[in-house]
Amino acid sequence: MGPRRYTAQRINDEGAVEDVVVDLTRHDGQLRGTRTFHGPSSASDTAPEEEEDASAARTSGLGAAFYRPDFTLDLDDEGRPVGTRSDFVRGPDGKVLWWRNHGRLYRHRTV
Repeated sequence: MGPRRYTAQRINDEGAVEDVVVDLTRHDGQLRGTRTFHGPSSASDTAPEEEEDASAARTSGLGAAFYRPDFTLDLDDEGRPVGTRSDFVRGPDGKVLWWRNHGRLYRHRTV
């Protein structure tokens, strides 16, 4: 199985909308992946020299360990628990449609 992709949007600390992309793969009975924040696509709010930094993607590692079907303990990049939980939300057909993490819903996307 290849990576599973989940996407959402959020308002960042500067008040701009940015896309968030999470890619998860199976690894030793757990999930490992990355979360990438893509800044605003419009450069109209930034000076030309700031353009590259403003639109640069920021990526961090993450993980999840299942404690029952569809429910996980969140892990840091080193595989240690961080004290929060996530879950997968299924549609009427039984397929995963969403990943809920820290109250935010990420839509499942085909990679």
